[in-house]
Order: sequence, then structure tokens, then C-alpha cells
Amino acid sequence: MLIEEKNKNTVYSAGSIAYEILSSERLEETIRFVTEHFVEHEYLTRESGLDYASFERFSRLYCQASLCHRLSIIAVDTEINEVIGFAINEDPNSPMAVDASIFYDISVNFHPFLEMLTELSARYLTIPSQEKMSFHLYLLGVKPQYQGKGIGKALVELSEIRARQKGFRYIVIEATSPPTKPICERLNYTNLGHVSYRDFTLDGEKPYEHIIDYEGPYLFIKAFDDVDS
Repeated sequence: MLIEEKNKNTVYSAGSIAYEILSSERLEETIRFVTEHFVEHEYLTRESGLDYASFERFSRLYCQASLCHRLSIIAVDTEINEVIGFAINEDPNSPMAVDASIFYDISVNFHPFLEMLTELSARYLTIPSQEKMSFHLYLLGVKPQYQGKGIGKALVELSEIRARQKGFRYIVIEATSPPTKPICERLNYTNLGHVSYRDFTLDGEKPYEHIIDYEGPYLFIKAFDDVDS
């Protein structure tokens, strides 16, 4: 797969699906879709009890920040001109990165959400914390009716290529829901480990112990031996 900016935003097309760098023209639509998808379908968000209003602020800040560095990629069904998939990406060590700690004051339901991701990284992620080191594929999703068509895999592949082009040394993905894990495995990412939903403990409680059909979340990484200059 090649990634090449054919026009201002489109980097790849497959049939009626166009893959674009997230732009201001698609920002509001993407924020709505990211919020709806994560609140309704994504394990960690849904089971944390985060509502639309709270998670919309999260989605908005990360999507807005992504406009500055042009790392995020969306999938668009050109026949209906609608966003049907997204990979919201960041450099977590950039001065432009969102400070996730602000969400602790937005809703108590962000506490287990953020603490689980923090524990996952603390256990397994040992790469240096410096700019252009770690490309973070943070939010990934595809509309249910488009799943099983390779769109999620394409979004990850294009994110990986984007990371190489921008000079990152690694790409990191948290597979917090079942669909992401097999994509990472098929693309030869290294599985660093996981934090069990059933065993995760916060303030003496196990907020996710009722999740019994998925062991995750898992942390995946791929190192780039060489990057584009």
C-alpha cells in the first residue's frame, strides 16, 4: 500500500472508499462519529459509563489537536459522502499533545478509563518519552455495517506509513476492544502484554470484572528499522 497525497487530503482509495487526512472540513462529522462509536461500541469507554457529553469533549480535543500535525486518517464512503472509519493519531510527546489529566475533572467515569490505560503503558512501554519517538494510534473505529471489509486494517496500515513518513521510530496501539487485536496480529505488531479487564483493580474495586469475553486491553508496538527522511 502506498500513501501519497493525491489532492489536499486524499491519500489512498479502494473502490468507493477514500482515505483522507483529517481536515477541518470533516472535523465536526468525525467528532460526532468518534463519540457515538466509542460510547456505544468500544469496550473501555462503554463499560466505564462515559456518556455522550463527557466523551464528546474528549473526542473534540483529540480531533482538534490532530489537525495541527496531520497524522489522523479517516475513511469516507464517497457514494454517500460520509465518514465511516477513523484512526485518530497523535504524538503523545509533542507540545501540541492533549494533556489527558484534564479529563479527571470532567467526569469521575474517566478515572478507571485513564487509569487502566496508564497501567497498561506503565507495565510494558519502555521507549523514550521524546518527540517523534512514539506514534500513538489512539482511537480506531469503523461503522458496524462496514466492518469485515478491511477498512480497519487499511486505517492501521496507512497510519503506520504516515508514521514512517513523519520520522517516528515506533507506532503504538492499545487494543481495548476485540476487533483491533487480530488486525495488529495480522500486521505483525509485537504484543507487549495486557492488563486483564477482570483483574484490574482501582480503589479496591474491579470496575471491569463483568467483561468476560475479552482478556484485554492489549498493548501492541512496531519498531521501524528505518524511516523516511
